[in-house]
Amino acid sequence: MRIVLADATVFTDVNVTAELPYNDERKLQDGEWFCIQRFSEQSYFPNFPFDRFVSTDYHNISANEYEKIKYFLSIQEDSRVFHFQRVLTKSRIIQKKGIKLVNEHPVLIEMENVLTINSEPDATYYLDDDKLLFRDLSRVRPMFSGIEVLFREATDEEVDNFLNIDIINLANGFDRSKVSMPNRRRISNAITQYNAFHEDEKQTLRNYMSEYCPEIIDQASSSVQIGSDDHLKKFIYAIDQRYYITPIRNQKRVATSIENI
Repeated sequence: MRIVLADATVFTDVNVTAELPYNDERKLQDGEWFCIQRFSEQSYFPNFPFDRFVSTDYHNISANEYEKIKYFLSIQEDSRVFHFQRVLTKSRIIQKKGIKLVNEHPVLIEMENVLTINSEPDATYYLDDDKLLFRDLSRVRPMFSGIEVLFREATDEEVDNFLNIDIINLANGFDRSKVSMPNRRRISNAITQYNAFHEDEKQTLRNYMSEYCPEIIDQASSSVQIGSDDHLKKFIYAIDQRYYITPIRNQKRVATSIENI
């Protein structure tokens, strides 16, 4: 860690209207952030003295180290709020020209060796509340090693158990090796949901699939025919009850992002 700036407020007015548990399938709206409570208790909590930060413990950055910067950590609000921003390749301006208004008059300027700062951070840690807010898991993964456990993939054993449940018949040589990474993540939740269904609920599930994805239902045996990864996704979506009909014009749709209300 190096000191880049001092006595500068980098991030202001971060828009937070809702804090939600992480859900890999959810598409966040403006102002919505994923929230990890009790962040300091997580295995991916970074090795940094948040509660006893002293700037004099760190050296100022040298000129030849700028190209090595991986992320910024802006320490604000009396060292109680910590904003993180990754420095990507596109964040580095090696040499560009631009127009800047000076006293309302345009002036041509040349920029080189500039690191751009976004209008909002990639993640924010609130020390007093011990919570981390972020919007895009892929952007924060390099900063918080191990945080990818939030979208845990099903193990090979879990995938095999799911493909062998009573309602499924495999076809076209489909097996565990053909299950995509997104479906492996979905299986972790789907198998828990399915195992909690009673027999009458499983029959309701069959009827539900017959209406919305009849191509994966064998009407004679009332079993689910899984012959591709797409068939598997449709079955998982049915377990998650993502299919619905609009009350106006009766259009059949599938929800790619869901939230319980």
